[in-house]
Amino acid sequence: MSTHLSRYHEAFIGLLYGEARPELSHFQTQSGLAVYRNGVIKACVDALEANFPCVSQLTGSDFFREMARGYALEQPPREGELIRYGDAFPAFIAAYPPARELPYLSAVAELDRLWLEVFCAESSAPLDVHTLTNIPPETLGPRSLPPRDSVRWYWHATLPVFTLWAFNRYQTVTPETIHWQGEGALLVRRQQQIFAEPLSQGGAVFLTACRQGATLDQASEQALIAEPTLALGPFFRNLLRCGVFAAS
Repeated sequence: MSTHLSRYHEAFIGLLYGEARPELSHFQTQSGLAVYRNGVIKACVDALEANFPCVSQLTGSDFFREMARGYALEQPPREGELIRYGDAFPAFIAAYPPARELPYLSAVAELDRLWLEVFCAESSAPLDVHTLTNIPPETLGPRSLPPRDSVRWYWHATLPVFTLWAFNRYQTVTPETIHWQGEGALLVRRQQQIFAEPLSQGGAVFLTACRQGATLDQASEQALIAEPTLALGPFFRNLLRCGVFAAS
């Protein structure tokens, strides 16, 4: 795309959102501009409802679409494809006055957003577990194992985010009892499907350390500080089974 055309598109989008654009003043008198603007906003709202289904399920469509419209007016899309639209939607929800009585809503939105990131991530091969059998145990700890691009995780210290998100996302039976305590989630794409499972605080700390380049020894130490009761052996084996780590 040429620089001139890019500037024109930027100006036109700004005009749709009410910005003064003298170079496009001839459009402002067109009766169809308002119709086009409403169509653009509706497309953004539709995209948000598709991208954040759990939030819509929890609030109801009418409440959600009004909230999404407010976001669309503040945050126009930065890309032509709307499949990634809504990066700042969780933060918007947290500050949205009518949602103040739903303190868990922004956290659920964060998991919907991470699901999108996993869905859109580049495909990459997982670590072949059999390669680890050729590594002496005493040399495994000093190694780093980065997670794959199509892996995300999240931890909330006070809210049961995985429970609230999972039964809305997968339309499972509503839990009889929800324990209002901290929960986390691990999202992994493998074999063209996205799998989700609960994640503890220590597990989230471990994965974050791995992503930051820490060795397995360092990541384990940080995880045990955060969660002294974490069973590292079974936890690590489950990460390997899920295909969390990237092939090296």
